[in-house]
Amino acid sequence: MAMLAGLTEPLQAVLSERPGLLLACPAACQYRWALEEFRVSLFAQNLGTKIPVSLKRLQAQWRDVQQWLQNNPH
Repeated sequence: MAMLAGLTEPLQAVLSERPGLLLACPAACQYRWALEEFRVSLFAQNLGTKIPVSLKRLQAQWRDVQQWLQNNPH
């Protein structure tokens, strides 16, 4: 749970400042869905995931979001 919270908190923080982020930033939208898939992989393993997901993949996806945020400050 702590690992999942650590991955979710940065997105929630950015969304509180930029509520339309998920519509404007494809990387953020992908990150959000990857978080859901990661949650499934942790808590409902028998369901399986639609996309490959791991801590490392989520961290890489978050770096893409951060890059987008730097390139699109407003």
